Amino acid sequence: EDGAVDPDGCWSGSAVIDDDGIPTIFYTAGDESCFPNQRTAIAKSTYADDGDLLLTKWRKHSQPVTIQQPGHSELGNFRDPFVWKDGNVWYQLVGAGFKKQGGTALVYTSLDMYNWEYQGPLYVSDYDKYPYLGTMWELPVLLPLGRNSANEQKHILLVLPWGPGSSIDVFYWIGRWDKSACRFYPDDEAPRLIDL
Repeated sequence: EDGAVDPDGCWSGSAVIDDDGIPTIFYTAGDESCFPNQRTAIAKSTYADDGDLLLTKWRKHSQPVTIQQPGHSELGNFRDPFVWKDGNVWYQLVGAGFKKQGGTALVYTSLDMYNWEYQGPLYVSDYDKYPYLGTMWELPVLLPLGRNSANEQKHILLVLPWGPGSSIDVFYWIGRWDKSACRFYPDDEAPRLIDL
């Protein structure tokens, strides 16, 4: 579509309800005329305007909301946004990686869902020790699990490895999410396989 934010494709992402109660999709927007050619974008349901309760119609925001910047990760692999809100802050994870280090999810924060500030990598896998985790992660997801016997809040981080030597499985870590630092600290460095 001419003038679209995603002329070369809409790919994986996640859905949330915005502050006005509108279903909102964050997705990967492909644009081969740019480098990097992957960005994150927003589409909102039109149901509040036209009563489309089946959510079959969506309005895309005209600009990407997150664009990969040099130095933040290996340029070119930047996709699969996962978004949630905690308090008054929106958090966005985007799958990425470092060629000689390993996969990661980059963390961004926002107060309005449109203007995002880079906070750094959530956690970076060690490619030398765990080459099956690839050099990039797709579909990163971070979810709260509850509290352990020591009353510590635990989270689970799930990723799909991508790149040379990567396994085509979903792996996870259980650990601690530090929202002030925007970092994840796994209880164990070695990931666990969720696909059995």
